[in-house]
Amino acid sequence: MPSTIDVVVHVSGETEIRAAQALAAEPGIGRIALLRATPPPSWGDRIRRVETVEGFTVVIGTGAPAASEAAAAGLPAVLTDHPPQTTAPAVVWASPTGLALALAADNPDATVVVTEPGPPLARGEVTAAFPPPVGRVVADGIDHLGVRRAPVDGEFGGVLVEQDGRITAVVDDRRFLAAACLAAGVAIISHVDDVTPVWRRAQRYLAAVHRFGLVTAEAVTPPPAR
Repeated sequence: MPSTIDVVVHVSGETEIRAAQALAAEPGIGRIALLRATPPPSWGDRIRRVETVEGFTVVIGTGAPAASEAAAAGLPAVLTDHPPQTTAPAVVWASPTGLALALAADNPDATVVVTEPGPPLARGEVTAAFPPPVGRVVADGIDHLGVRRAPVDGEFGGVLVEQDGRITAVVDDRRFLAAACLAAGVAIISHVDDVTPVWRRAQRYLAAVHRFGLVTAEAVTPPPAR
């Protein structure tokens, strides 16, 4: 991997656009381009449109289309999920889900909750107390990664890890949160040679997430009164 990373962004939505903006000021990032998407004129010349991934160092994006672009060109990828088309080297789950599991990397038995847009649940298996402005949420079920999803209204979202009354959480504008998580994945692509979820490089990934502006809050829940 060269010392300067040229990033081509496969755009499927706002997350990728915001991640490109976040990377524009990151040390060690060379060229940034949107694949077959035109950046707004206000961005100037820092981020351009390209029609091919050829000549770039890494492809970032979401889902099978981004993974397939990288695989066809033989390039590393940084992805928000882990589609079956992913080929090595790649960083996967560079997303709020991955952030939550990175926070829980040393606590395999922790309760892990990630918010998602949607009407809040009135009842469920788990109630989690996020910092404001998210506050108390209800999550139900658990996915194959061991993550519980909590629907929330509004512009804010977050991730939370709880074990033995100790809570670690990140709360922010949900669009900024997703973009920062994707951008931070680029910081670890030089340190992987296989398909690597971000929580396998947890310390390096969390350092990058903080550098992109996300803040981790910690609290201790008092034991119930007897």
